[in-house]
Amino acid sequence: MKHEPVKVAAIFEPAGVRPVWFARGARKYAVEQTTYTWQDRQGAETRLHFTITSGGELFELTYHTAGQRWTLAAIER
Repeated sequence: MKHEPVKVAAIFEPAGVRPVWFARGARKYAVEQTTYTWQDRQGAETRLHFTITSGGELFELTYHTAGQRWTLAAIER
């Protein structure tokens, strides 16, 4: 799956970023649990990755810091 743009509601705290829900098309997914987080770099940009669960499915969300945008990188059903 290539990175698909999604809308994400997230809390930005000094301790880090925490996604709360995301919308894909007309459907909204509540983040039930964040199972893993990591960051990497693509050129000068830092990307924050979040593996989250919602409705029994596993999703990978990516926050692109340079453009302040979110993408859906993977779904595991």
